[in-house]
Amino acid sequence: MRCGKTPRSGGQIGFNVADGGLNCSRCSDGHASGAVIPVHLGTLKVLQQGLDYDLERLGRLSFGGEAQREASQLLFRFQRFHVGFELRSERFLADCFDASPPGRG
Repeated sequence: MRCGKTPRSGGQIGFNVADGGLNCSRCSDGHASGAVIPVHLGTLKVLQQGLDYDLERLGRLSFGGEAQREASQLLFRFQRFHVGFELRSERFLADCFDASPPGRG
């Protein structure tokens, strides 16, 4: 986190889209509305695992419904901010995330 504090487990913290880092509630004060996205630590841990896994193991990652929603929002907003526009593939990926897995739903 910007302030050097260790995030508390179980709760939400802020992800600063512009800085690409975590913010506690005090560090988030004064940022424009929408610049800091609330996200659970569990979601961030699964994303970190994705960075650490080999490509062959990525299919083993499991996101719960809330974690998947948070991760996709965080990644799409981060990408849009830094690239400056919505990529055509973003809609395709969003549709893939929204689709129910075969045999469910």
